[in-house]
Amino acid sequence: MDAKDVIKLLEALSGAGWATREGWIYAPKGTMWLRCSQPWHEDLSSFRERMVGRLGRLRRQDGFDDGVADTQSLVDILERIASAAS
Repeated sequence: MDAKDVIKLLEALSGAGWATREGWIYAPKGTMWLRCSQPWHEDLSSFRERMVGRLGRLRRQDGFDDGVADTQSLVDILERIASAAS
């Protein structure tokens, strides 16, 4: 992920209620967090694919509502960034 994508992602996450503390950004329900300096090691498209898969796995299990909400938030943001780039 290049520096411009990192900035876009972190700004969008902050706008969606994610909180930044000590170099990490935390999902609203606290079920996931990303390092601000390198939230993902590949491009945004591969990150989105990975998180869509995670979302599907979480939805198939009971008791992971907070994880589903946090992951859905991230997927929505990644899709919005991808749409804006198109």
